[in-house]
Amino acid sequence: DGAVWVGTVAKEKRSAYPEQSVASFKRLMGTERKLYLGSQGYTPQELSATVLRQLKQDAEEYLGEPVEEAVISVPAYFNDEQRYATRQAGLLADLRVERLVRVREGSLRLGDLPRGQWRRLTPEEREALLR
Repeated sequence: DGAVWVGTVAKEKRSAYPEQSVASFKRLMGTERKLYLGSQGYTPQELSATVLRQLKQDAEEYLGEPVEEAVISVPAYFNDEQRYATRQAGLLADLRVERLVRVREGSLRLGDLPRGQWRRLTPEEREALLR
């Protein structure tokens, strides 16, 4: 039907529609390898952008306001090409990528912020959290 599913719903549908599913493509970021959903090929950056678009939409529904910028966590092992590809995925998802942080840093420092707190922080406070 043309619908794109991400997250838990996609995982549940993967067993029923394996030829129309992809998983574990994060490690392919920064490559031009094509992954196929049916007959349509996508780069890992395009697939990541699809996930980011869904996260953006979910965040906008939750916050009740537009989301235009993002801090994206990446695995610590990502090289420069993978980090660049992640930034490109953010741009494809219509996000201004403020910063990329390692998974460990991002989850420990930003994960506990109360809803809406990030927008109320001054630029200096944001920078301090991201160091």
